[in-house]
Amino acid sequence: YCIAVTSGTSALILALQALKIYYKDNFNVAKPNTFGDHVVTTSYNIAIPALTFPATLNSAILTGYNGVLADVYSDDMLINISKDFVANNFIKGVIPVHLFGYPVDMDKIYQIHKSYKFFILEDCCEAIGSKYKGKYVGTLGDIGAFSFYASHPLAVSEYGCVVTNNEVLYSLMKSIKNHGRVGSNLEFNHKYIGYN
Repeated sequence: YCIAVTSGTSALILALQALKIYYKDNFNVAKPNTFGDHVVTTSYNIAIPALTFPATLNSAILTGYNGVLADVYSDDMLINISKDFVANNFIKGVIPVHLFGYPVDMDKIYQIHKSYKFFILEDCCEAIGSKYKGKYVGTLGDIGAFSFYASHPLAVSEYGCVVTNNEVLYSLMKSIKNHGRVGSNLEFNHKYIGYN
């Protein structure tokens, strides 16, 4: 599934909002304030590489997450997390950023994912068309976020998109993008807090 948005930042924000709703019951964290199924103030720690464009961390902060900066490898500058890092920082999500077209070592992330429950949001804003072991980036985690900004591989000034193979996440993002509307566009049934 693919949803067009106005920018790569919008793609990250949309994905993070949907992931918070989708995974909230799996996060063993108190949820003091809710609006329908939308968590309002609960914060979760998510791992973000220390080297990335500010939009990655800003999107996390804007959607109520705590961004925990993770080390990067010295040779390719891509995220380098360990089981200890995930456990010690109570990580509930990881944003591997495929930087400068280079894919992150997803096998290492998958190995850690087997032991700890966290979502994977791929930031593919600089890597459209890149592959990891024969699979396109953006199709390796829960959601892939892309940007079509002028300095990126597919440049059309602005715009972006999110992709997922999860129908529930797709429906959530489609709703959030339409001010939280569910059901027909002829009905004013807004279940989630959303945007346009």
